Amino acid sequence: MKADCVTCKNSNCFFLKYCSLQWREFLSANKTTSVYQINQNIFLEDTYVEGIYVVHKGNVLEAYSKKDNQLVHKHTVQKGDFFGYTGYSCSKHLFTAVAQENNTQICFFTKEQIYQTCLNNKEFAYQLMLFFLEALQKNEQQNTLNIKLAHG
Repeated sequence: MKADCVTCKNSNCFFLKYCSLQWREFLSANKTTSVYQINQNIFLEDTYVEGIYVVHKGNVLEAYSKKDNQLVHKHTVQKGDFFGYTGYSCSKHLFTAVAQENNTQICFFTKEQIYQTCLNNKEFAYQLMLFFLEALQKNEQQNTLNIKLAHG
């Protein structure tokens, strides 16, 4: 079942919020939609980043592996959120993504589709930049906190 970006009612979806109706038609026709079962991997840590994923239905856990191969929870991604962007510019996923429910539906957009979406939707490009800047700031705050905790 392919999720339709034109008729989608998911008000949390970044693409729905910031893309024109005409562009959502393009995305709907060109994206890939897949269904995953509980505990099924969507992508693995250290594999090549090929695009960005959006949760259409269900929940996804992003986690990283410790030296003993146990997964450590990073965060849960919910309906409408996108994920898989960490490592986007450096080519490999820094985390593993795992479906947390049966029939989790994921939309996948290639790097080229993201690039074209940015070129053709100024508001999308601007909001995406703000999203990445906020994610960077949160990461910097966490790193600063970790350094303070480590040094007393």
